[in-house]
Formats: sequence, structure tokens, C-alpha cells
Amino acid sequence: MAAALKEVTLEGPDDPILSARGTSLDAARAAIASWCGTWRPTATTATWDKVVEEDHDERAYRIGYKLDDARSTSVTLVIGMDDHALTVEEGGRR
Repeated sequence: MAAALKEVTLEGPDDPILSARGTSLDAARAAIASWCGTWRPTATTATWDKVVEEDHDERAYRIGYKLDDARSTSVTLVIGMDDHALTVEEGGRR
């Protein structure tokens, strides 16, 4: 299923935190907006939970957000440590 184009405001973390993990604020915003366009189209803001986890078993950084949709959905932005690929998962950090 192709994601709808959507604008989502990210409230944190700032670009230096993301760039230290191999990505940017724009890339993080685009990944979360794409996911929301498909799965939570009413969400307009994703608020960071102020934690960045390093998962060395899965070789990934995990950053949690709470969406402003009716369900207050928790999502996790996953950044690959090796390839810096971005994925978004429903649910909080592990």
C-alpha cells in the first residue's frame, strides 16, 4: 500500500541528535509522515518521548514518539546503525 503524502510536525529530537545517528530531521519527518499517511492519517504531530535507545543486538537506534491521533498511538523510529535505513513501527520502544 502506497503512503499518502502527509505533513507531520516532529517535536524533537533536534537535528544534531539525529545526525549523530546517521540521519536528519527532514528524513525522520518524512519517514513518520509516510507511515502516518498510511496508518494514522489524522495524526498531525509526533512528540518525542525524550529517549534514544541503542539496540546493539539489532544494530539500531530506537526513538519513540506519541502521535496526536484519537488513539494517542505510540510509534518508534528505527535507524539502522550500519546502513542508516529508517523504518517506523507501531508501539513503543522495546
